[in-house]
Amino acid sequence: MNMPPPNHWKNDDDFRMSLVPRWFDQFWDYESNRIYASLMRMVANNRLPRLSIFEGPMGSGKTLAAYGLACSASCPHYDPDTHAPCGQCEICEHVLLSKDPWWRGALLEIDGAHRDRSASQTASYFLHEARSRTESYRTSMVSDPSRQCIVFVDEAHRLSVPVRESLLKQVEQWVGAHIILATTRLDLLTLNGMTDEGNPLLSRGDVFRFRYPTENQCLRGLVKAATTGSIVLENDVARWIVTRHACCPRDCLGELYRLSNHGNHITRQAVIDEYGLRVWQNLFE
Repeated sequence: MNMPPPNHWKNDDDFRMSLVPRWFDQFWDYESNRIYASLMRMVANNRLPRLSIFEGPMGSGKTLAAYGLACSASCPHYDPDTHAPCGQCEICEHVLLSKDPWWRGALLEIDGAHRDRSASQTASYFLHEARSRTESYRTSMVSDPSRQCIVFVDEAHRLSVPVRESLLKQVEQWVGAHIILATTRLDLLTLNGMTDEGNPLLSRGDVFRFRYPTENQCLRGLVKAATTGSIVLENDVARWIVTRHACCPRDCLGELYRLSNHGNHITRQAVIDEYGLRVWQNLFE
């Protein structure tokens, strides 16, 4: 895949967007890419499971993988050989760039932590709305009604127990949707205090475990991201960033963006000016 970011993601007005990966495997090449590749093969064969559970630490790529799946599952110019969406059509743009907080065409993104006294602002309400919008979306895809919507529930372990229990039936009856529950820990995604072995949600879904890249993999990805953004990143600074952020891709890119404000050639002096000499020495030397 490894497609470059589109032109309107790379401009002086929104430089940070040029450092946001468009696809899961754009910058980093590591073990979790095989998970993504497996999911993309399922899209190619129209065999996505009704329920997937993405487990992994924050910033490990769970949301990014869901975005890629949504593009592939709906793109009319999808390449069956490479498993890649075009990334340029209106449907892909809707998924990747929509400003709607949860309705992004083929992707419905729900925050499991959402709480509100209003009945119209709860995770349960959004799940109900997602089901009706899924049916509307499939009806609109007259050229290929078998296409699926991706319903991505972030921080799923923060859903209330009644909502989790309602998902058990919805997983079986929800036609045309691939439901993804994302969590940082599987043991938090329980029903009525059950263990992992006795959790009906886990028994109904396929579990995909996302992890951070190794130090060397993270270094290579960070340098690749810097090159994409026309940034010269000195080797010792790259190692400092990776060490400081414990190989978390998202946090490493955030640090790269912060240090880029010192210029497009980032040296150790930029780190010292930003954080002080002691921070540099403690983490690196």
